Amino acid sequence: MILASMISTHYMDTLPRWPDPEEMRYVPRNINGTEVYQTRQEDRHLTIIEDGSAGFLVIGLGLGLVYLERWGATQARTAEEDEAEDDAG
Repeated sequence: MILASMISTHYMDTLPRWPDPEEMRYVPRNINGTEVYQTRQEDRHLTIIEDGSAGFLVIGLGLGLVYLERWGATQARTAEEDEAEDDAG
């Protein structure tokens, strides 16, 4: 997501605010309320990065939740074992 933000900011600062057919910049993109015009390749590149970063975020959150669930189960099992040892001793 940081990479996508960096590219978006760069595009916002450097790309034209109106279509430029000579440079094939006619694909509009709204970046923080500013419309810039980019090539199809630039549009595809940034879209892939944005979609990929969102996918990685979802996968990371899912893996984090699985880890926390397993860690919590391990902690509960350890606490039960400690209680059983205290009761026996």
